Amino acid sequence: MKGETVKKIFTILLAVILSSMLLIVGNASKPTALKLHLPEQTPQYFPLVYGNVLVTGSVEIEDGVDHIGEWGFWVGDPLDLDVEFWASSQDNKVTYMRACIWYYGIGCSVDDVYQLLWESFVSHKTYTISLVNDFHPLFVHVQYRDDHGNLSRVYTDDIVIVAWPLYTTTAYPTTTATPTITTDPP
Repeated sequence: MKGETVKKIFTILLAVILSSMLLIVGNASKPTALKLHLPEQTPQYFPLVYGNVLVTGSVEIEDGVDHIGEWGFWVGDPLDLDVEFWASSQDNKVTYMRACIWYYGIGCSVDDVYQLLWESFVSHKTYTISLVNDFHPLFVHVQYRDDHGNLSRVYTDDIVIVAWPLYTTTAYPTTTATPTITTDPP
C-alpha cells in the first residue's frame, strides 16, 4: 500500500511539473526577458531562451589580422585600432552594446563586461592605445542587447601588438611604457 501511495504522489507531482512547463512554453509566443534590478548597479538582463539564441553578433579588430606592428612601431607611440561590431536579433532591433578593451593588464576582462553601462549600438569604433615593449595581446569584448532586453553572449576578438623598444645606448636597454587606452566619442 505504501509503495502505491508513493507512486501516485510521484505521478501527480510529475504531471503538475510537466503541465506547468507546457503552460509556460505554450503561452510564450515569443521569448521574454526577466529584469533583475540589483541595488546600486546597472540593471542586469537574463533572457529566457527556448532552444534558440535570440541575439547573435561578432567583433573584429583590424579586419581580422592576427598581429599588427613590427618595424616602425615604437614603444610609447600611439596606435589607432579600428574595430567593427555586428549584431542581429531574431525579431527585434539590436539597440545597445557594452564593449571594452584589454591590453597589457589595463582595461576590462570578459567578466568585467557585465558591469559596464549600456551604450547605443555602433558598427565601428576606433580605440587608441600607447604601445608597450615587445609582443602583447589585445582583446576587445562586447555584449549586445536588443530593444526587448534579450542579450547575446560576450564576443571577443584578439590581436597581437608588436612594438620595438627605443634604443638609447649601444647596450640596447629594454624600454617599457605604461599603456593608455582611449576611444573615439560615440
